[in-house]
Amino acid sequence: MSPSQPTPALNARIEHYRSAAVRDLVWAILSPTLIVMPDSSQHCTPIWYEQAFLAIEPHLQQLEQDDTPLVQHLTTPRAHRLGSYFERLWSYWLQHNGRYNLLAANLQVKANNQTLGEFDLIVHDTHADEIEHWELAVKFYLGVTPLQSANHWFGPNHQDRLDLKYHHLVQHQLPLSQTHAGQQTCAAHGWSIARRRLISKGRLYFPGVDAESHSLPRCIDPAALHGHWLTQTEFARQARHHPQARYRKLGREEWMVMQGHHDIATMDLLSLLPHSYPLQLDISGWQDQPLRLFVVPDTWREQALSTL
Repeated sequence: MSPSQPTPALNARIEHYRSAAVRDLVWAILSPTLIVMPDSSQHCTPIWYEQAFLAIEPHLQQLEQDDTPLVQHLTTPRAHRLGSYFERLWSYWLQHNGRYNLLAANLQVKANNQTLGEFDLIVHDTHADEIEHWELAVKFYLGVTPLQSANHWFGPNHQDRLDLKYHHLVQHQLPLSQTHAGQQTCAAHGWSIARRRLISKGRLYFPGVDAESHSLPRCIDPAALHGHWLTQTEFARQARHHPQARYRKLGREEWMVMQGHHDIATMDLLSLLPHSYPLQLDISGWQDQPLRLFVVPDTWREQALSTL
């Protein structure tokens, strides 16, 4: 299986819009799936996402003239976690899509005064007249060989791991509406859940910068977006071979969509190293196409594996 770069069609549709918030919304809808469930009925297909985009496209044209409604929705209150920001993007879509209505967001499920979990989104499909439970996840994982093992994909700061997130989705988050407590919570609102969906987006980062195919964990969609990662020492060695390359340092708000910050010259970038934390870059001049690359401390690999 070959990991997937953003398709030209996806990039073109994102770049059609000037508003950073609108570009993020387009990416949230149209980017490829990352994590897939054993039950295929819980997946949203590429056709479903395409229809989701077409449903809101006329409104996106209005936002291009004035994106204040979307920006206010995303920033009031401000989402400090990327996952919360991703959920806000989808809750905005739910207000403007014409088919699905948002009934509840982040609804807690409790039993005996203990919180057992929460539903990300409860929505009403007005076409089918059914209630659905949606779970959302946006994740960015760096892989350490063997890459086909789900427990060898780590969050940049080791705070997350693919296998742990996958099992939490399969065993806890998506089945929540089938538990007694979950059903009681829904029944209190007059709801009976007819369908569960996972909306999972993100990117995998492969070690090195080669273009070879890789075996992926079974829980990953083969079409998932990808980038690469290098240690600081490896990066410095590669950078010296490309003195004319240009770099953009990407803040966390650009992990989904690059918004066009100023380029950094090679030597200016090398002067920023060493970093004590992972740094994501957009690189022009190493390959034919721009390259998304995480630069991590030299001890990152060993620290990641020590968490197993």
